[in-house]
Amino acid sequence: MPAAPDSVGAILLLIVSEVKKHGLDPAMERILRLELAPEDIQKMLTNATLGLATKRNPSAFLMTCSQQYLTRFTKKKCVGTVPMLKRIDAFVGKWSFDEEMEGLLKFKCPCTRVLQWIEQLDKDMGHRNIGNPSAHAKDYLRRQMCDDQRPRSVRARSFSPHRRRDRSRSARAGGDRTRSSVFGQGSGGGSRGAAADRAWGSMKDSQPKPTGSWEETAALRAQITMLQSQIYFYNRIRGEET
Repeated sequence: MPAAPDSVGAILLLIVSEVKKHGLDPAMERILRLELAPEDIQKMLTNATLGLATKRNPSAFLMTCSQQYLTRFTKKKCVGTVPMLKRIDAFVGKWSFDEEMEGLLKFKCPCTRVLQWIEQLDKDMGHRNIGNPSAHAKDYLRRQMCDDQRPRSVRARSFSPHRRRDRSRSARAGGDRTRSSVFGQGSGGGSRGAAADRAWGSMKDSQPKPTGSWEETAALRAQITMLQSQIYFYNRIRGEET
């Protein structure tokens, strides 16, 4: 199963590849690994107009390009790539998740969403008696990723303030449209909801199912473990912390 390009694991592999390819200096490498948001790194390093190969000093050029992202990182209190992976490791260790679950977190979840999902999962599982934490968490993540792929209009339909007003009017008239508006059942306005649900259902069914072995993900996870150990060593010899 290939890594999603916007996953934190894939972005760390991208960083290492670019550092090696262009001979970026240690200061720039540290910024990429620790001091920029993963999504900003992906945006910057995959920009077709960047042209690092043509620059006399790629590190200095990239440092200039990264200034706007460094400002955003500080202002928005973002989390860097390696610290994000450390949080995932801590979460995986806390719940003793299996290898597939770890692979999902590191290589399939969007880097902009994974920490939010981890926080929600941790809170949910802390208040329930979960027999199989890995199965429960994988089901949650797949539902979240599936929902993220929904068309925005379908995803936001049940939260529309206009539909809430429609339900209030129908309730005053003695009807109940709650199930119609949310699940696309019943009559009246619910028919539009049913049509939208059918459209999303056909799109969802056409999506490729997660088949195949997790051996590739395990190999990628092994690379991430190696890269993280390099970062720990990199920081220890300088007396720094991530």
